[in-house]
Amino acid sequence: QAYDGFQKGANQADANGGHGGLRTGPKRKVALLLAYNGEGYQGLQKNPDAITIEEVLANAIHSVGGISDDNHGTLQKVWWSRA
Repeated sequence: QAYDGFQKGANQADANGGHGGLRTGPKRKVALLLAYNGEGYQGLQKNPDAITIEEVLANAIHSVGGISDDNHGTLQKVWWSRA
């Protein structure tokens, strides 16, 4: 499926030199403004062995193709920041 100039699919790894996930189109900066109920989470910032808002959000963005397989799990690679 194509979405906004990006493609995600099983064949992307072969089409992009062995890299998994999204590899077509330029990287883009985006801003998200969100509010959340922190009940059931152990804070906002990602911490080892804790369920956090940041981890759940990053996993959700990855699952819809917004963070490539190569960059998932290392938020510094996508210039993730909080304000």
